[in-house]
Amino acid sequence: MKNLLKTKLIGNTAIYALANVLNGVIPFLLLPILTRVFTPEEYGLVTLISAVIAIFGAFTGLSVHGAVSVKYFDKEVDHPKFVGASLMVLAGSTCLVLVFLLFAGNKLSEWIHLPKQWLVIAAIASAAQFIINIRLTMWQVQEQAIRYGFFQVTQTFFNLSLSLSLVFWMVMGWEGRAWGIVVAAFLFAGFAIITLHKEKFVDWQGDKKYAIDAMRFGVPLIPHVVGGLMMAITDRLILSSVLDLKSVGHYSVGIQMAMAIGLFADALVRAYGPYLFKTLSAGSVEQDNKIVRNTYIVFMIFLLMAIIYGQILPLVYSVFVGVAFQDSVEIAKIASFGYAFQGMYYAIVGFLFYKEKTGRLSMLTLSCGVVNIGMTYWMVSMMGMVGAAWSFLLLQIIFFIGAWILAQRVHPMPWLKNFTFR
Repeated sequence: MKNLLKTKLIGNTAIYALANVLNGVIPFLLLPILTRVFTPEEYGLVTLISAVIAIFGAFTGLSVHGAVSVKYFDKEVDHPKFVGASLMVLAGSTCLVLVFLLFAGNKLSEWIHLPKQWLVIAAIASAAQFIINIRLTMWQVQEQAIRYGFFQVTQTFFNLSLSLSLVFWMVMGWEGRAWGIVVAAFLFAGFAIITLHKEKFVDWQGDKKYAIDAMRFGVPLIPHVVGGLMMAITDRLILSSVLDLKSVGHYSVGIQMAMAIGLFADALVRAYGPYLFKTLSAGSVEQDNKIVRNTYIVFMIFLLMAIIYGQILPLVYSVFVGVAFQDSVEIAKIASFGYAFQGMYYAIVGFLFYKEKTGRLSMLTLSCGVVNIGMTYWMVSMMGMVGAAWSFLLLQIIFFIGAWILAQRVHPMPWLKNFTFR
């Protein structure tokens, strides 16, 4: 039985990892096409829509889909009613977001240069993505990794296929790509609702008590989610506000090209994580020294990759990126090192997860998010578009060092002793 569980765990982990890689690779493969069809301004608009959907996603649903996973294993909870209550929270919070847009939509539209109607559409699309997350969560807790991965990859593939059809056959320009993102979310949310109902995972009567319990779980996570968003996408919003949509388009392409390092970092750390937890559980000095040495090796791999990738990029950039976006190569080179430090952060943060000190990590995330806003605004004002890339790199360095300090406090390791690899 133990061997069976171990084999299933390894198999599920491999499926989730493959699904994540495919979700990252498919949009990357679309880059050579879109950068030859869209102008930098149009690409900037598409990027802003994705960013706004992510931002609204922190407030539509209030992150309570995480509670759906936790409560599934609570035998005292009527789980279908809890799912229904979570969807009630989604409906209420989405209405509040739409009311906010009713009064503040014009100002927000002027600030980020995105039409107001697309702000409304993005808010509704973020609610649809919440429903999709509920569906994925139910498959995850039931350990149905194949269905989870197939659904996730199919949504991405449909999203991009529809986008290409609307852009080329319907000649809808950047709005074709935007509608591809939105329509895919709506259709797959509809499928999610139908299957949740058919499999009796949702009781539409809901329950007020469960709704309150869900909000108690989700609302405290909003600062963490918002902090992560401030780190991930405020650079695009600031570029749009301080400079223009053309800068957003150039910057987004450069960041996406640099993301190749990020995808590799994610894959490597997924493999490194289980080794780290297993070795830490041994609790011996010899094993701690081994962990430190191997972690330093991981650090060097990431930095070496960024150096090599930065040298190769100018030689192959014209193959992957259209002529109008060639200026973004400098962004990609700088951001590659940012993703290298992000990979180093992933290698370190495992110590915090092992000691279950995620609360401190949330505070670090929020603090870095706040710092990122001021730093990005200042550097963009001083240096233009390249300033956003340097800000991204500095932020990842700060985040990595902050996580390393926290990790050392909660689980001291002989980092200095092993620095020379003796």
